[in-house]
Amino acid sequence: MVFFPCVCAHLEPNSYLTMLQQYVTDGGKIYGSCYAGQWVEKPFPDLITWDGGDSGYVYGNVGPYNTTGVIQDPEMRDWLANVAPGQDPDAYTFDEGWINIDGLTGGAYSGHGLEEDGYMVVPKVWAMDLGAPGYSQAGDPLTVTFNYDCGKLFYSTYQVVENEPSPSIRPQEWVLIYLFFEVGVCEGEYEEPE
Repeated sequence: MVFFPCVCAHLEPNSYLTMLQQYVTDGGKIYGSCYAGQWVEKPFPDLITWDGGDSGYVYGNVGPYNTTGVIQDPEMRDWLANVAPGQDPDAYTFDEGWINIDGLTGGAYSGHGLEEDGYMVVPKVWAMDLGAPGYSQAGDPLTVTFNYDCGKLFYSTYQVVENEPSPSIRPQEWVLIYLFFEVGVCEGEYEEPE
């Protein structure tokens, strides 16, 4: 898995598009968060619609905001009840978001998705925003994944690090930890090792 947490100022995805596309096609995983949306958008431009479009260096930048969201996946909700018992899965805390996703495309890249999705690449929304006035709308995705062949794309609109050190794991970090468990899950056709 390749991680692009927030700003990656020394690299530009345009120089690596073919490599990134092939990496995911071959089963690799790409994770981008916050300002690193271009690492998901540039190689796979038909998946996410960003607030304000997909031009410039930082797609969907609306400035810093804190919000709450609804955890969409039942298994994630059950897991979070054990590791973050003080959090309400219907009003879950997400701090230091900067990016807003306006929408997702369901049914892009024919032939690269899962069989149950008609072989189209379909988004899975793990956390949906309840809305932060002036920044995001209720129903906007906060955390999404896309299966692509045996590979996977991950994106979260919020920071994965905090400005001040903390001995505690923040609520949104539990969401990301759960998604990391998904990294090793191949959604494509499994081939027995020789």
